[in-house]
Amino acid sequence: MIIKLTPQEMYPPQQLAVWKNGEQLNINGLTIDLANLMEGATLPVNAIGSQWLAAPIQRIGGQLLLTLFLPNCPESTEAERFPRDLVDVPDGRVALPGKPAEENFPTLGFAQIDWSLMQSAAQQAEELALATIAELRHTADQALAPLIDAAALQMASEAEEAKLKDWQRYRVLLNRVPEQAGWPTEIDWPAVPA
Repeated sequence: MIIKLTPQEMYPPQQLAVWKNGEQLNINGLTIDLANLMEGATLPVNAIGSQWLAAPIQRIGGQLLLTLFLPNCPESTEAERFPRDLVDVPDGRVALPGKPAEENFPTLGFAQIDWSLMQSAAQQAEELALATIAELRHTADQALAPLIDAAALQMASEAEEAKLKDWQRYRVLLNRVPEQAGWPTEIDWPAVPA
């Protein structure tokens, strides 16, 4: 398990105490069981009701990766203001930078986790590919607009007519990208017209 820490000033000042037991983290009394997080998957912050999670939780190479807010105040030490990642965190109380929390936190039980929000690596790859297509399509649409106008008004030069066909071909190929055999992870992107 890798725990990244993001310093955050908190008023009123708060304490953070974290315990690890296998793939369970107890954060200020609330236990989060991450054993069901699949390899390559991501669980967004809003899937878990904890104010301490600063970024989506991932499982990469079999290892859990998560980011917690680390409470800071004007008197925080340099280690608290510029914390290092905690790598290969052993079971037990997690040694956080600064003075350990003194407060005894009540046992709050297990966090409700909305596993339906978990995204597999394939889902993430598809979302990224679709976003890339949309971005490239927008670029193509912008390049095509003046060329289409020139052609419609019979004002296009030979060079503009050639560009028009190149951009139209490119846009058709972009629309066919999801039909490729390697979709969404192995994509042969069409070349952008010159």
